[in-house]
Amino acid sequence: VGLNSTFFLRELHFTLTTVGAAYKVVGFAATVVGLFTGGYLLSKLGLFRSLILFGIFQALTSFLFVALALLGKNYLMMLAAVTGEYLGMGLSTAALLAWLMSLCDHRYTATQFALFSALASVSRVLTGPISGYIVSAIGWPLFFVWGAVMAIPGLLVIWALKRSFKPLTNSAE
Repeated sequence: VGLNSTFFLRELHFTLTTVGAAYKVVGFAATVVGLFTGGYLLSKLGLFRSLILFGIFQALTSFLFVALALLGKNYLMMLAAVTGEYLGMGLSTAALLAWLMSLCDHRYTATQFALFSALASVSRVLTGPISGYIVSAIGWPLFFVWGAVMAIPGLLVIWALKRSFKPLTNSAE
């Protein structure tokens, strides 16, 4: 949200009220819908397919921000971008949490889950501080394109680990 808020406020000149409403109302609703939809689809698709499909969906939502950067200040496109971003985050979070829980030994679930979830946030912590410099160097549209491209290594790792995924109860896997 941090850098996107900068994009909305400083680049596109949306008001704080508009950005706050988009994130707090639309973003929250899209996250909840994404979590519930992700949980349902996870039970139908299985863990591996869900991680791949939800990861691709989340990466593709970056192109909504590309479109917004190219269009300029456009309320409907802003709402579409926020909705897509948070829907993708909800879907991906459902699958990621299921995967992390499947990796935990039941005797040490709390400790292992805490470590795995902290590890999952390392890339955000490491890339966050330099993102502003990258935007200054390449501009917003290309920055968002690179955001989508950066999902590819993670998707390739999931693909490489395909055989290690355990079937979930009542899943198609």
